[in-house]
Amino acid sequence: MCKLDIRSHILQCFAQGKIKERPIFSGNINLCPARAISLSRQYGTVLVQHENSCYELLNSKVAWNHAEYLCQQAGGHLVHINSATEQQYIEAFMSRYNPNHAVWLGLHDRRTEGHFEWTAGYICFV
Repeated sequence: MCKLDIRSHILQCFAQGKIKERPIFSGNINLCPARAISLSRQYGTVLVQHENSCYELLNSKVAWNHAEYLCQQAGGHLVHINSATEQQYIEAFMSRYNPNHAVWLGLHDRRTEGHFEWTAGYICFV
C-alpha cells in the first residue's frame, strides 16, 4: 500500500498479490500525485485519500526490496505509520480492501540489526 503525505508529496504503498479489475478510488484523490492516479487507473489498484495522506494498494506480489522500488517509482515509499489513529485507519482499510492477504510495510532494520526505521527515513522507537 502506498501512502502520500499531501503536505510533502511522498506517496507510500503496500505491495500485495490481490488483483483488482478496475481501480477503486475513495476520498479526494485529486490531492494525490498525478503519477499515482495515472498508475492506479492503468493497473487497477485501490487509491484512497485520508486526512493528509494518500494510500495505494498495489497488485504486485513481489519481494520487499522490489515493493519499495515500485513505491518509489510512483513517488513514495512503503507505508509508515505515525500514530495510533493512522494505525486504526490502516487496519480498517486492510479489512475492507485486503482482508486475506499479507502486505509489506516500510519498517526495516537493514542498516543495523535491531535498529528499526521506516523507508521514508523516520526512526521507529520500539
